[in-house]
Amino acid sequence: MKTKERLIVHFLLRQLQKRMESDKSVSIDPIWSKLFELSELKTIIRWMFLGKEPDHLTLETMSSQQLLDEIGDDYHMVAYFIEVKEKELETTVHPTTQSVLDVLSQLGLETHYLNSKSIETWDKYDHGNFKGLQSKAGTEVPLYGIYPALMEAKDKYITPVIGKYHKHKSQAESALSILSTTGEYNLEDFQVLPV
Repeated sequence: MKTKERLIVHFLLRQLQKRMESDKSVSIDPIWSKLFELSELKTIIRWMFLGKEPDHLTLETMSSQQLLDEIGDDYHMVAYFIEVKEKELETTVHPTTQSVLDVLSQLGLETHYLNSKSIETWDKYDHGNFKGLQSKAGTEVPLYGIYPALMEAKDKYITPVIGKYHKHKSQAESALSILSTTGEYNLEDFQVLPV
């Protein structure tokens, strides 16, 4: 998904989530059973119960409809989806051994030097190299934006970015430094976040 489209989807999902939080009616659309497999619905219920299987349920014997009835509200589906997408994006900002392996495998580059180099020892060149490989693999690569320091990170999709989006964190930090030299802004009033 293109970066602009990704930002629009995140913004719309956050707006939807805000509206759903204030909505008093509770309902779940049966379409979810067609969009999510049985195992995914069970995962959503575990997510709702903070990673544990609820004592009052036997998830393994429940049908899709029973699982949807237990989930109970479209709000939970949207909130789960947002969290999953944010975690996926986080692995592009902070690569894991598995995300490196996935990208290299997808490109048929299992013998690439990054596969055998510890992520903790990566330098700027290694990170740039991996970002380029992610782009070739079609992985969403984050942009960085400047936001007010008091804003919660979860609100970055509904809060306008100051200035423009930047491809690299260092570019966003440089832009922030330039803003602070004008005297209008203080560095501590802002934060740089991946989007």
